[in-house]
Amino acid sequence: FVLTFGQSDKNYFRSDSMEWGSYLNEVVDRAGIYGPLSIWSMAYKTGQWNGPTAGLATLFGPTAESVEAALRGDADRLLPVAAVL
Repeated sequence: FVLTFGQSDKNYFRSDSMEWGSYLNEVVDRAGIYGPLSIWSMAYKTGQWNGPTAGLATLFGPTAESVEAALRGDADRLLPVAAVL
């Protein structure tokens, strides 16, 4: 629990069970090869997960994301102590 900073799930490292294609895609994305396309891709994924306003807020930066999350009622990630509990 302490070494994983509160993430005590046995599947914490999700890359252990990834297929090669999705793993290489993550490596290339995190290396920055896609450039600005990765920002649009993450906005699209966020829109699928949390609704279209969250996807739009992603394009305006982390402050807009935080305000949108607070308005949506997802304030747990805004309070560091509450996020761990």
